[in-house]
Amino acid sequence: MIQSAAGGATKTKLMYSAFLSHSQVEEYLDFLRAKRLISFIPDKKRYVPTDRGIQFLKMYGEIKDTVTIEGTPEPPAMRQPADSEVAVLDEAARGPAQGVKAARDIEMDEL
Repeated sequence: MIQSAAGGATKTKLMYSAFLSHSQVEEYLDFLRAKRLISFIPDKKRYVPTDRGIQFLKMYGEIKDTVTIEGTPEPPAMRQPADSEVAVLDEAARGPAQGVKAARDIEMDEL
């Protein structure tokens, strides 16, 4: 869910990207917010990874690479989010219409 929130994501987007029910997403979001891995930007109604969440994804990737056994099929690579809540807040300062348009223009490959 942290990776899915890169660039800002609504609760619905997180729900569909993780194949979770509404109650499951609520539970996971509560957990991730309590651990300061994801934050909510009320004026944009978006969840974004915190700097701590981005660091967690980087460490997870390093650990995954360390414990991967040669010869086993490799799962799809995780892309590290480039945008933290600071970047999303800076984007919000440009104006809500531009921020929404920018969010719509994000390609699936960028997520």
